[in-house]
Amino acid sequence: GERTGNASWKNLTLAMSPFLASGLTACTFHAFYNAPSINALVPLQALLTLLGNCGCALAAYTIASGGKTAAGDGNVALKGERAIDDGFSFALKLALWTTLASCVVKYGELYEPAADFFAQPSYSKALGIIVLPSVIWSYYALNSGENAPKLSMADVKSFGVAGTVSYVIIELAFWALALPIAIGWYKVAEGTWLDLSNTADKAKHP
Repeated sequence: GERTGNASWKNLTLAMSPFLASGLTACTFHAFYNAPSINALVPLQALLTLLGNCGCALAAYTIASGGKTAAGDGNVALKGERAIDDGFSFALKLALWTTLASCVVKYGELYEPAADFFAQPSYSKALGIIVLPSVIWSYYALNSGENAPKLSMADVKSFGVAGTVSYVIIELAFWALALPIAIGWYKVAEGTWLDLSNTADKAKHP
């Protein structure tokens, strides 16, 4: 987006985030040896893939619309330097890092404590593996540009009461959305609603 002057390219980065989560969902399900106790990951992967497809279609439309606005003749002059100077070198490094990561995942989970971790599947573990990398990488991708805004707790405090209240409202809004979704997904996976007074439910989802 910074090189083309079309900020809509950021939408594509955001739209591809569900694909990352979808891939992690499939890998996580297999890492837990396709345990029936976490079968809900299968429809979750399908849902994430669908969201990614729809999101990319919408992002492509916004990019095309933004491009027409930025350049009436359809030609856009790129700004700055290319992120990848040597395509062959980049492809080689990517292949090596992918191979190394695959070996670490494949053989690393055979040794303790990883073996014990994956031998006892649970949705709390699986969703942690899926959500954390997805959120961190998406945030990094969206905020890694030269002109990306930087926001710290010091910035929040600098706005006084208004900043603190806004931060609290955003956090509450996140949990207001996330908690019902998590509870609903538990119902889909287990067939019953989560009951924290039930010892069996606590044991299944530590």
